[in-house]
Amino acid sequence: HDNPQGIALIAHPHPLFGGTADNKVVTTLARAFRERGCITLRPSFRGVGGSEGEHDHGDAETDDVMAVHDWARARYADVLAASGAPLPLYLAGFSFGAYVTTRLAKRLAASGDPARWLVLVGTAAGFVEGTRSYETEAVPALLL
Repeated sequence: HDNPQGIALIAHPHPLFGGTADNKVVTTLARAFRERGCITLRPSFRGVGGSEGEHDHGDAETDDVMAVHDWARARYADVLAASGAPLPLYLAGFSFGAYVTTRLAKRLAASGDPARWLVLVGTAAGFVEGTRSYETEAVPALLL
């Protein structure tokens, strides 16, 4: 983008059930953010695609998307919004990716870099007997 309007970080569905950054919902979200002028990032969770590591039920995946956030902030530090402020951050996720996104949003709000928008599609919440438990974070207040 010649004049980016923000940075959008989009998280994909559960990797153990076929979720990838090429998921149709994820690519549709990315396209919608690109049409709004955003730089879009669709990282693969650990163990997906060419990435290393093993699935960690959301803990290390949250660390991973935080690392992508930190990389993007450093990479685009000199790119400013029309207001002269750093580019706003937009977070999105689908299913397991939405669950991880709520965890990232909480961390970023606590660190002083809250997301401008959250787009949570099919948010994973609750308990799946014998396999998974999703204690989805409360959504922090957003900047308007």
